[in-house]
Amino acid sequence: MEGRIEVTLRSIIVMGVSGSGKSTVGTAIAKRLGYDFIDGDDLHTPTSIKKMSEGIALTDDDRAEWLRRINIQLLDASRRSSALVIAASLLKSQYRKVAVDGVDPRPLTVLLSIPLDESIQRLSTRQNHFMPPALAASQFEILDDSAEVDMTIDGTIPIDAIIDAIDNRLQG
Repeated sequence: MEGRIEVTLRSIIVMGVSGSGKSTVGTAIAKRLGYDFIDGDDLHTPTSIKKMSEGIALTDDDRAEWLRRINIQLLDASRRSSALVIAASLLKSQYRKVAVDGVDPRPLTVLLSIPLDESIQRLSTRQNHFMPPALAASQFEILDDSAEVDMTIDGTIPIDAIIDAIDNRLQG
């Protein structure tokens, strides 16, 4: 069809340590863009959720199935020529590589950055969640914020400013 412009939708991964606001920001940007939203916490295996609930940090092996599930969701959206927002910690470069493997176009990766004390405070006030504040430091220990991250945003600024920044980057 002559004159038709093909629009390629790009999925978004909102990343960060526990308590950084991934789910809140992910839900808000998905709503603004009309994308589906998936909370990466819902893709963890029951075994992994049990471990974290008991204050045991996950190993790379524990995360393998979770990463595969994230990748499947992104690939499925790509195959349907649609886009989605996934909120998932993806703290290591190797996790991000597995999550986006084969996804075209590559998702926009957004890291919400907060200090350790803010993470602990937020986790301390969170209700009905499996991640205890005691595991916050373990997440900061493995955080690799230098590779495969398209943008890093201060997770303590107002949510509207975060959403605007992500939207502008996606459109720009």
